[in-house]
Parts: sequence; structure tokens; C-alpha cells
Amino acid sequence: MNIEMFERLPQEKQEKILQACLDEFAAYGFDAASTNRIVKQAGIPKGSLFQYFGGKESLFLYMIERIESENERISRDQIEAIPSDFFEAIIHLFVKDLEYLKSSPKVVQLMRIIISQPLHPVYQKAQALGGQENSGQFREIISAIPRDQLRDDIDFEDVIKIISVIIEALEHRMNKLVIAREGSLEQMSRELEVIIQDFREFFAMLRFGVYKR
Repeated sequence: MNIEMFERLPQEKQEKILQACLDEFAAYGFDAASTNRIVKQAGIPKGSLFQYFGGKESLFLYMIERIESENERISRDQIEAIPSDFFEAIIHLFVKDLEYLKSSPKVVQLMRIIISQPLHPVYQKAQALGGQENSGQFREIISAIPRDQLRDDIDFEDVIKIISVIIEALEHRMNKLVIAREGSLEQMSRELEVIIQDFREFFAMLRFGVYKR
């Protein structure tokens, strides 16, 4: 395996190979995916694919890493444009994450396959990989948002924990939706809007409290 050799390829060639991988894994899942079809679509010798990645599992997990990295890049690019209000900034980032999914139907199809087979050993590795990436990215991005509006007597770590619980609950709902609608963005679109609205309402309660004033 020589990932460094792959990453020295021209960017356009890397993207063509990874797109062929995404198309294949999103259509057939890990077990039924064919490296023969991948190399045919990518227009490279089969030996090169195995020279870069060693095997199908390494290829699959590398592809997951690149998808996560692209999502992280998009989130980072949003930092400069986010609202100054702390909670509105988090809502903005959450909505942008969903918009990324809406623009990436193959990624959604792959998500459906992975989350619908939680006991599959390769998918478990993929979810663990994605979880680690998301956790670190979430903490870093949230920490970069101005928080001068927050009370001084509240530990910011506790704020992060509360936000994490809300986001995890909504992501669980979204995962169930992806499975129920078989990864069809057209069928999911309306229900995703409901999830976004619920997210706004939860944060409104967090911002203003639930007791009468």
C-alpha cells in the first residue's frame, strides 16, 4: 500500500478514482463492490489501485476519510461567514451540513448502506472513523465561534455537552430517515426541513429557557 503515491497524483486524477469508488460502493455496498468496475470507470490499471491502497477495505476506508475531510473543509470555509449570534452560528453550520448531503446523493446512498448494517465489521470501522473525525471537528469549530454572549458563570464544556446531545439526537433521527426513505433525497427533503425547524426550536429553548418570566 502506498497512499503517498496516490496523493502525489494530479488532483483531477485522484478525484476521478475516488468518484469511481464512491459510485461503486454507493451502488453495491462493500461486499458486492467490484474493483474491476472501479478501475474500468477510473481508467487505470487494476495493479495501480492495489499499489495505492493494498486492498478493497483500505480503499473503502480511505474514501470515507476523504469524504469526511471534504465535509470538514466546507465547514471550515463557513467560519468566516457565520452569524455573530452563538446559537445562530451553530444552526448555520448544521444547515450547511445538510445542504452538503443534499448536493451529494451518492454520499447519502452510501450512508444508508453503512448505517443499515451496524454489525458489518468494515462499516463499523467506517462509522468509528467518521465519529472520531466529527467529534474533533465539532469541538474545534464550536470553540472558534465568538461566545461573548454566553454567561460567564457557565462552563463552556457544559455548553458543548448540551449541544452535542441535541445534535446526536437529531443525527439519529436523520439516520432513521435515510434508512426509511432508502437514501432518496427527493423523499427526504420535506422531513429534513422539519429536522432543521426542530433544531431551531431546541436552540431557542436553550437560549431563552423554558420557565415563564
